[in-house]
Amino acid sequence: MQALNAKRFLVLLLLWLPSVQGRFEAGTLSSAADEDLRWQYVGKFGYGIGKGTYQARVRARDPETSLRFKLDLYLDEDWPLAAALPQCSPEQVNLARTSRDLVAARGQWSSWADGEVEQHQRAHIWYFALSGCAAVGRNATSGLDYEIRYLNPDSSELSVELRYMPCATLLAVLCLTAFLVQFAQRCRRFHSSLGTVPPVLRALASAALLQWAAEVLHLLHLRWYEQQGVGESFLEAASGMLFMMSQVASCTLLIAIAKGYTLLNTGDMGLNCLRRVAVPVALVHAGLVGHGSWQGDHSDKHHENEGAVGWMIVLVRLLLFAWFVMCARELHQQCRSFRLQGFLDRFVLAGSAYFLAFPLLYCIVQAFAPYLQHPLLHIGTASMQTCASVWLAELFLSRGDYFEVSTLSSPLLPSSFGGAGVSLKKGQ
Repeated sequence: MQALNAKRFLVLLLLWLPSVQGRFEAGTLSSAADEDLRWQYVGKFGYGIGKGTYQARVRARDPETSLRFKLDLYLDEDWPLAAALPQCSPEQVNLARTSRDLVAARGQWSSWADGEVEQHQRAHIWYFALSGCAAVGRNATSGLDYEIRYLNPDSSELSVELRYMPCATLLAVLCLTAFLVQFAQRCRRFHSSLGTVPPVLRALASAALLQWAAEVLHLLHLRWYEQQGVGESFLEAASGMLFMMSQVASCTLLIAIAKGYTLLNTGDMGLNCLRRVAVPVALVHAGLVGHGSWQGDHSDKHHENEGAVGWMIVLVRLLLFAWFVMCARELHQQCRSFRLQGFLDRFVLAGSAYFLAFPLLYCIVQAFAPYLQHPLLHIGTASMQTCASVWLAELFLSRGDYFEVSTLSSPLLPSSFGGAGVSLKKGQ
C-alpha cells in the first residue's frame, strides 16, 4: 500500500510540473531626505543568451507630486564598481549600459518603459537602478512605487540562475521519497527482528523528513514564483529553515555518536546527550538563517546564504567539525576494543567529509559567475545532505561494524542505551 501511494504521489508531481512561468518585481522606495532617492538599486535579473526584454513604471506616493526618473541598467561585470561610486557621479552614470525615461504625472503611474537586453557569449545578471540625478529639483518626494517585468529570450520570466531549479528540486523530492519509503520498510523489518526502533533511527528519519519537507516547500515556492513572480515568500523562508534543521539533526547525530552515544556502556548517554548537543546548534543555525531571510533581496545576494550569514555558517561548521574530531579522539583513547577503534577511524573520516563539505562548497562557488552560484550551492548542499542520510541509514541498519560495536546488537534495547559491553580503560 505504501509503495502504491508513493507511486501515485510521484505521478502527481510529474503531472504538476508548471507550464507557465512568471517574474514580476515591485517595491517602494521611501526616505525622509529627497537626495536619498536620487539613485537606488531596485532589482536584478539573469538573462540568457539572446535578446531579453523588460518593462518598468513608477509613481509618486504623494498624489500631488510628479516624477521624472531614469531606469539605469548595469551589467554584472560593472555593478560592483557602480555601487561603490558616489551617487550621481559621472563615472557611475557612464557605467550604465542603457537607460529608459520614466515620467509620472501627479499620483499616476508612468507609462510602461520598454527595453531590450541582448547578449551573445554567455548569460549575465543585469542590475536595475532608479536614477533621478538629472532632475533632482523636480523629484521633491519622500517615496515612490515601482514595478518591473522581466522576460528572457526563450519567453521565460524565470531568472537564468533558477531556470533548471524546478526540475532539480523535483528530482530531489523523488529521490528523497524513494529513500524514505525504503527506509521505512527497513525500519519495519528491524522492528520485527529486535522488537523496537531505537531513537537513533528515529532521529535519522526526522532529519530525512525535514529535508524532504524543505524540498517540497521549495518546489511549491518555485511554482508560486513562476506563476506570480514572487522572489521572496514564506514558503522559501520555511524551506530554508527546515533544510538547515535537517543539517543540524545530522550534525547532532554525528557528534553524539562521537561522544559515545550507542557505543559506550553508560547510563547517561541517552536522549539528554542528544538534547545538549542539538539545542545550541539548532539555535545558532536558526538565528543565522532567520537573519538571512529577514534581510530579503539585495544587490549582493545571489543565493540563500550570501555574505556574512554564509561565512558565519561556515565558521559554525568548522567549529562543529573541531568538536566532532575532539570527541571522537577522546572516545578512541577511552576504549580498548580494536574493533571499536577501527570503526571510529572510518567513522571520523566519513563524518569529517560531511562537516567540511559545506565550507568547501561555499568557498568554491565564490569563484563562479553570480548566475551559477545559487544552483551550484543549492544542488551541492542538497546532494551532500542526501548522501549523508543514505550513509547513516546504511550504517545503522546493516549488520556491519557499527551494529556489532553498538547497543543495536543487544538482544534488548533499554531506554538508557546501555548494554554494549565495550571495554574501557581502568579509571574510566
